[in-house]
Amino acid sequence: MDTMRIGTPEYMGPELISSRTGYDGKKVDVWAAGVLLFVMLAGVFPFETQDDNFNNTAGLYDIWLQQIKTSWRDLPNNGAAVMRLSPELKDLLDKMFEVKQDSRIGIDTIKSHPWFKKPLLPKYAAALATLSKAQAAIDEACVQAAGQSGERDKALEQILDRAANHALPTEDVTRLGLITIKPPGLEDEAGEEGTHAPQMGTLPEDSTV
Repeated sequence: MDTMRIGTPEYMGPELISSRTGYDGKKVDVWAAGVLLFVMLAGVFPFETQDDNFNNTAGLYDIWLQQIKTSWRDLPNNGAAVMRLSPELKDLLDKMFEVKQDSRIGIDTIKSHPWFKKPLLPKYAAALATLSKAQAAIDEACVQAAGQSGERDKALEQILDRAANHALPTEDVTRLGLITIKPPGLEDEAGEEGTHAPQMGTLPEDSTV
């Protein structure tokens, strides 16, 4: 059981905010994944506070009270978004926002949930395919840039060695080249109709997910 508390308060599960005896890291991640899913669809946090000063714990306490005393469905800021969510998605979020971590849904059960297994709408599937292709190009560019990174590291090592052994003259300026990873053809594809990924939190008024 983990005992260290690090993270963005809005994504923290109740046991992470309040626990003094430890928590299940995997179940905390499930809660955070539920928050992220809601934010992606609604554009707002399911649990949030107006007090951004988390150093005095007031903001944390405010979020914690919302989590344990009120269903995410019933919080005022969530009303409009909840109305546009499908019954299957509401059920999944209910299980991800289960206050008792021992009763909270697990990763394997999430993957077998009816909402998770629903096929994407064509417009979202096309956007996902574009993103996947772009990511593959970035991965390949990173592999090709590995040699450049080695050369840059060697140049940096030489500079540090010189600095450790003798003073550098003020006019001696050495610049390290930055590695720019630019997937070929990505800019052209970004302008094609229908390839843009949907913006986060812009669920159409007349649609459900």
